[in-house]
Amino acid sequence: MRFNVLHLIADDLRTSIGAYGHTDAAKTPHLDRLAAQGVVFENAYSQIAVCTPSRNSFMTGRNPDTTGVYNDAIGYPDFRASPRGHHWTTLPGHFAKHGYFVTGLGKTYHPQSPADDDVAGGSWSDLD
Repeated sequence: MRFNVLHLIADDLRTSIGAYGHTDAAKTPHLDRLAAQGVVFENAYSQIAVCTPSRNSFMTGRNPDTTGVYNDAIGYPDFRASPRGHHWTTLPGHFAKHGYFVTGLGKTYHPQSPADDDVAGGSWSDLD
């Protein structure tokens, strides 16, 4: 049996929403309803507190010491520029290689980091 997978990536969210038991802060009825039907992660960790390296790390499963992406001024601009990065499969790329239609929107990758939001690299079937 093949399951549908919905993977939401939200940046800069606080846990001050109903899904985390804070009903007096932000009013998020749709997120709360979605959380009640899925999995709410209670802990989040990051290898580095900068957007581009964190996203590249998250999407490749490799830490910044491996990707060489540390920030916009130091190291490679994105993981595809790394000497071995063009051979790496991203999380959405893994799903795409196994027959899933994979799409994304927003800033999972910052524009041009990797180039063309990594459509050519195989991360996405399509981008909105």
